[in-house]
Amino acid sequence: MTPYGPVLEKHQDLVVSDFLTRETKQWNIAALKEVFPLLVDTITLLKPSMTGRSDGVAWLGSRSGIYTTRPGYFAAAELEQQQMTTAQTPDWKKLIWTGRTSPKIKLFLWKITQGALPTGANLQRRGLLQHTTCVRCGEVETESHLFLHCEYVEKIWSASLFKDQVTLSTCSEFLEALKLGKIATCLPPVGVVSDVFPWICWFIWLARNQLIFD
Repeated sequence: MTPYGPVLEKHQDLVVSDFLTRETKQWNIAALKEVFPLLVDTITLLKPSMTGRSDGVAWLGSRSGIYTTRPGYFAAAELEQQQMTTAQTPDWKKLIWTGRTSPKIKLFLWKITQGALPTGANLQRRGLLQHTTCVRCGEVETESHLFLHCEYVEKIWSASLFKDQVTLSTCSEFLEALKLGKIATCLPPVGVVSDVFPWICWFIWLARNQLIFD
């Protein structure tokens, strides 16, 4: 599946009714193609309500869907316990697979963290002698160098529109940068509300491949 980009700010508050036609209460294919171009066929398998019932909010912590303080308290306590556990032992798998990004980008991140991406260092370790150094600076092309420490990449991160200053070049490992990038907020006019760090890494990788193979 080809990734089609992170969620735009203008789309973040859309609800199901925004994708239905007013006259027939059926799917608005044009609207779906604009926001979910690769999921149109899957979404249209769902049959909208013929009565035109409005969207509602349900509390998943109870069978009735109505929020009460008792299940709310237990849910908050469970969340606090999970946060304490995460702070003590970072779950890198969860960090990757629960991110707000495309499935293909998640697989891309997984390959980086598992040493499965064909970087120069990984190719050299497997006995392949071509393209083992960074094509831009000649240094050993590890994951951390390619995405964090190369002079070319440092300029990309310094030009990125993050709300708070994010110094990714100080991270020694890619996983550290991934955790830091997950909390970075992208400023307007870019208008991206999901994790932008993985997408920048993706395009760094595409640019690297284009420089080598094209």
